[in-house]
Amino acid sequence: FFLSFTQAESCGKCPPCRIGTYQMLQLLEKITSGNGEEGDIRRLEYIGNLVKRGSLCGLGQSAPNPVLTTIRYFRKEYEEHVYEKFCSANVCSIGALWIDQEECVLCGLCKQVCAFDAVKETRNTFFIEREYCTKCKACYNVCPVQAVKVLKPKYVQIKEEFEIPVEILETMETRSRMSLKDILKSKPHEIITIDWKKTILDAVELMSRKNVSGLFVVDEAGKLVNIFTERDIVRCLYKNIPYNENLFNLPERDLTVFDPSISISSAISIASMKKIRHLPIIENDEIKGMITYRDLVLYLLPEIVFTQREKYQ
Repeated sequence: FFLSFTQAESCGKCPPCRIGTYQMLQLLEKITSGNGEEGDIRRLEYIGNLVKRGSLCGLGQSAPNPVLTTIRYFRKEYEEHVYEKFCSANVCSIGALWIDQEECVLCGLCKQVCAFDAVKETRNTFFIEREYCTKCKACYNVCPVQAVKVLKPKYVQIKEEFEIPVEILETMETRSRMSLKDILKSKPHEIITIDWKKTILDAVELMSRKNVSGLFVVDEAGKLVNIFTERDIVRCLYKNIPYNENLFNLPERDLTVFDPSISISSAISIASMKKIRHLPIIENDEIKGMITYRDLVLYLLPEIVFTQREKYQ
């Protein structure tokens, strides 16, 4: 509102104020209407600082302040609008409207107020045809029991395809922003190391005795030099490498280590890209633990695993 007022009141004598505030207003309307693109936030900041420095009067110099301040302190909300097409405050006309069938009382008010016939009716349900939905939120505002929800579009797509409750999806997204340190804290773990002068057979026996799928291979100084996993056992068998071979003679690998502060979503992306199943967690050259790809998945979506297991059993 302030930016539109400033743009309308601009005298037009200096181009930074006249053109800059107009460009900022266009970008804001683009973002809040769900059409934001990567780079729009950066352009907003650039134009805002340009207007602030180049305007001749106090009106133009102060016009970008609300935008620049909100970007600085509420950048995640801007990114949510641009990348997820969703407004947490339910102010902008973006997001995906969805009717919760468990809460719906079949009053039909949502269908009555929809001017675009986007709300469809069956014998026992009402649902929203998103192809015709303009996201005016008339149905959302009129529902007496708040059964009409505004969700992230990706939530609705996943829910409809896999029948996963929205609450679980929200939990999953929250956990994806957590770090590997949170996983280490949530599960009991023992740091099991083996000297690199030991043999493959020694490693296999230790893995069997400790019931683990991976070991830290360390040198005389206790420094991590490699990891030995169940995949290495298969490789040794395939390549006919004798079990009395020392671990330091095994072919070198590109060992990827992870800091405990790395987010779970980033760790999953790296592990998927590099096709690794065991993630050694190292902080300041100190071994903190081992996390498997299975640990990542189970930490993110334990409810989903349980739900799908129940569904297909």
